[in-house]
Amino acid sequence: LIGYGGPTLIIIRSKDIKGKCGAGVFGAFTYSPWDQESGDFYGNSDSFLFRLGPDPMGVYRPKGEKSNFMFFNPEARSKGYDQLAWGIGFGGTAQEPRLYIDEILDGSTAKDKDLTFENGPLLSNIDESNSYCGFEVEAIEAFGVGSSQVIDDAMNARDEHRKEAQ
Repeated sequence: LIGYGGPTLIIIRSKDIKGKCGAGVFGAFTYSPWDQESGDFYGNSDSFLFRLGPDPMGVYRPKGEKSNFMFFNPEARSKGYDQLAWGIGFGGTAQEPRLYIDEILDGSTAKDKDLTFENGPLLSNIDESNSYCGFEVEAIEAFGVGSSQVIDDAMNARDEHRKEAQ
């Protein structure tokens, strides 16, 4: 994702790992480019979280209270010195993102609410008192979206970013 300069749609299919949160299909959309490796949030209100199933679909748009839209904190950047989790996060805080995708896909979590996005479940909570659920990523896809020109520009931006990183 890093260096991709266009809108991105991430879709996750999860398996329940703790017996308290049901599996589901959900994800995030962001219009902002993935151009920062940091534990700090960035992005804008053109992002949202969503749930596709197994229960009724939900779309959770920014509600204007906070601007913790997205972050990307790879291990290679922080080496653990910043005390933050390694991976991709949306909403919530850096310590407890609303949606967190672990860098090695084995410690991912989802919450039902935060101050950035509208409240609503991403996973099917079996235990309704548990609004913070761990899940195992069964499948994940990231799509560059937009017109052909948007995608071409975004791919060029990604290639430039990779050249600079070498």
